[in-house]
Amino acid sequence: MQWTDLLIWSAIITILVLFFGLRTIRKRRRSASFSNAKRSQIRAAEILEESGFQVLTFSRGYSLVFDVDGRAYTDSIKVDLVAKKNGRHYLVKVVSGKQVPRLSVRDTREAVAGTCAVLDISRMLFVDVETGRVRGVQVKVKGRRTERLAGRLCWAAAGCLVGLGASFVLWWYFF
Repeated sequence: MQWTDLLIWSAIITILVLFFGLRTIRKRRRSASFSNAKRSQIRAAEILEESGFQVLTFSRGYSLVFDVDGRAYTDSIKVDLVAKKNGRHYLVKVVSGKQVPRLSVRDTREAVAGTCAVLDISRMLFVDVETGRVRGVQVKVKGRRTERLAGRLCWAAAGCLVGLGASFVLWWYFF
């Protein structure tokens, strides 16, 4: 067996490990969050899937701790759904009828911008489950994209090392 064969086998094993590993993790997360979903969230997920979105998680809550003059205050941000379309992630708020926020009001836009900035997702959808209407908001925020890229590069490097190690073991064992 030559080094080129070793590289080919390591690439194949790396791709398989990354593909099946990430797929399994996503399925487990989605099934766990789906069991906690409310009826309106399930209806909103159906509306989004009809529009071509892929729902990733349900009822995601994030805790925030504010330190004000040495005193800690805890607050939380709740997102009803996280969806994906064309490689872009969206935060989703489920609203119905009279609860639809007026995006022309500055306070509403500030709340949306703050949520998007904290969660590093610059797009938000409001799904009205009564009318089936989906409204989209995009907030242009300069964020922490380098951190996400670094995380992905670490996973890719780990996959390459596993693939290289597995192919070396196979080469050593069979040849």
